[in-house]
Amino acid sequence: MKYANYRPCIIDTILGEVSLENLFNQEIPEGSAQLSIEGQAFAVARGGWLASIKLQVKAALAQAGKKLTSIVENDVFELSDVQRNPRRIMLLMRSLTRNLATMASV
Repeated sequence: MKYANYRPCIIDTILGEVSLENLFNQEIPEGSAQLSIEGQAFAVARGGWLASIKLQVKAALAQAGKKLTSIVENDVFELSDVQRNPRRIMLLMRSLTRNLATMASV
């Protein structure tokens, strides 16, 4: 895949300030996002990793993928001390993400 069409992602418009004191006082923060549909989709795919917020698109998406791989290959094992098949864990996670936005029976 060529990345010649990727451009820097400048999304300072989604950065903001929220007062913890106001949240604890049950005050709902006000504001609105100034992102296009494309920008919103990218923000969801990128995730909320602080280090990736000001990265270019390619780098930000790669970082999200690396984090997922790290979780599958390392964190799952550390959580249960049982060696799991990383490929099967990844397939499970893909299945779960597909079902997030669709009606699915249990």
